[in-house]
Amino acid sequence: MARETKEQKSVRLLMQQRVRFEVLTRGFVAGTVRGDGEDYEFRRDPRGRWDCTCPHGRGTCSHLLQVKDIYRAVLPALPEE
Repeated sequence: MARETKEQKSVRLLMQQRVRFEVLTRGFVAGTVRGDGEDYEFRRDPRGRWDCTCPHGRGTCSHLLQVKDIYRAVLPALPEE
């Protein structure tokens, strides 16, 4: 069986409702993702830098792929700061 790609895992995280936002504004995003082994915290700082506490979390992990997709989808509806 082939290994799951980051993109495939990202979709699975969404379908399994594993992403929880604590803060979701234009300037700051924070929350948790329930990973396969443990929960990871993510954030986007006011400068636009993304971070996840997983071992691969410098902007390219599957957790951040999903969070960024959700953020881009809701961004037009977020109030201006």
